[in-house]
Amino acid sequence: RQEIIIASPRVSEYQVKKLIQTVQNPQERGVDVTVVTLAADTYPASRSEKVKEWLAFLQDAGITVQSKATMHEHYAVIDREIVWYGSMNLLAYAREEDNLIRIKSSSIVQELFLR
Repeated sequence: RQEIIIASPRVSEYQVKKLIQTVQNPQERGVDVTVVTLAADTYPASRSEKVKEWLAFLQDAGITVQSKATMHEHYAVIDREIVWYGSMNLLAYAREEDNLIRIKSSSIVQELFLR
C-alpha cells in the first residue's frame, strides 16, 4: 500500500526488468519502491558496466537504488510489516536450494533496518 524495500546483493537484467513491470501499477498508486544492492563496482570488471546499466533502468523507472560496498542480506519488506526473508537473491538468479519465508512482524522489520 505504501512502501516496498528489496535487499538483494546481486541483480540480473531479467529480474530488474521483471521488477520494473511488477511495481509499475503500485507506483502509479503512490507506492515507494527501494532496492538495496551491491554497488556495480563490486562486480567483476567484465560485468560492472552492465550492472550500472541495470541499476540505471531501476532509477529511470522511479525506483530508489541504494548501493552498498558490502551486504549479504536477502529480503523484501512490504509496508514495514511483511517480511520475505531467506537465501534467495530476489533480483538475480535463483538456485534450487534457495529459500524464503514470509513473516508478518514489524519488530523483525526494525531488526533488519538496524543492520
